[in-house]
Amino acid sequence: MDELCQHEASVTERLNALVASQNGLKRSLARLDISRATLGSQTVSTRSIGNTMLSNAAVAAKRISAAVSRLDLEQARVKDTLQVVEQVAELKTCVLGVTGSMGAAQDWEAAATYLSRASRIPPIVINGSFAEEIVPTSEVPDLPKTTLEQAAESLQALFLREFQRAAAENNGSK
Repeated sequence: MDELCQHEASVTERLNALVASQNGLKRSLARLDISRATLGSQTVSTRSIGNTMLSNAAVAAKRISAAVSRLDLEQARVKDTLQVVEQVAELKTCVLGVTGSMGAAQDWEAAATYLSRASRIPPIVINGSFAEEIVPTSEVPDLPKTTLEQAAESLQALFLREFQRAAAENNGSK
C-alpha cells in the first residue's frame, strides 16, 4: 500500500507539473495570439506604406519619362531647324557665288561648282519661305530658285556655244 501511495503521489506530482506547465503554455499562446494580431496590423500598414511609396514613385517616373520625351522632341526640332538654317546659309553662298562668278569674273568653272553645290540642297529648302526671305540681297534680289535656274540656263547656253565654236574650229582645221 505504501508503494501504491508513493506511486499515486508521484503521478499526482507529475500531473500537477503538467497542469502548471499547461498554464504557462496557455499564457505563451495568448501572448503569441496578441503578437500575431499586432504583426498582422503592422503588415497591413507596411503594405499600405509600400504601395503608397511605389505609387508615388511610379507617378514620378511617369512625369520624368514624359519630360524626357518632350526634351527629346524639342532637341530633334532644334537639330532640324539648325540643319535648315545651315542649308539656307549654303544656298545663299551658292547664289552669291554663282552670280559673282558669272559676272565680271567670268569664272565659269566656279559658277558650275556653285550650281553643283546648290543642287545638293533639298528643293523644299530652296523653295521654302525662309530661304525666299533670307537669300535675296540688293545685288541679287530674285528668289533663289529663279537665280539658280537662270544661271544654269546661261551656263548651259554658254557651254553649248563654246562647244559648237570649238567643234567648228576643229572641223575647219582638218
